[in-house]
Amino acid sequence: MLIFLAVTLCFLRAKSQGVYCSNPYERCFQKYILCPQECPTTGAANSMNRVCYVDCSKPLCNSECRRLGPNCYKPGSACHDPRFIGGDGIVFYFHGKSNEHFSLVSDPDFQINARFTGHRPVGRSRDFTWIQALGFLFNSHKLSLEATKVATWDSGIDHLRFSFNGQELVIPEETLSTW
Repeated sequence: MLIFLAVTLCFLRAKSQGVYCSNPYERCFQKYILCPQECPTTGAANSMNRVCYVDCSKPLCNSECRRLGPNCYKPGSACHDPRFIGGDGIVFYFHGKSNEHFSLVSDPDFQINARFTGHRPVGRSRDFTWIQALGFLFNSHKLSLEATKVATWDSGIDHLRFSFNGQELVIPEETLSTW
């Protein structure tokens, strides 16, 4: 009975995916961490399903089940009234003006521009703004990403429009899509 149980557990764990921590600056460097049986994969077609999540920088190198959603605290993210987190983890707060365009990154071969939208709450001295669109210029290419206007906002659906070199890229509107 004990042998049967051990073989069964090994088989179930073998069906689980895992995450390999490859960043040499994180605590779990070069460790392969298996996903829990309750959420054996790192991706899901349905946002209501939980997925395997591993934070390789945490002291305990373990996995947990989480629902998919935006993460405003990881390097490379841009969220809230906008704040940007660089690849090195440094946070930049940017208070722009509603309905204006800004150059966020400027380099001879690469540029990131943003269009902000928002409003000024009564009694405030500055606009409450958020990113409505991002434009990326690299080499001779242009990539843009913008939030589309909708009558009623649904946070469960990605209301996004993409274009590359002026041609719209068709991406189906689905719940927290992964492309």
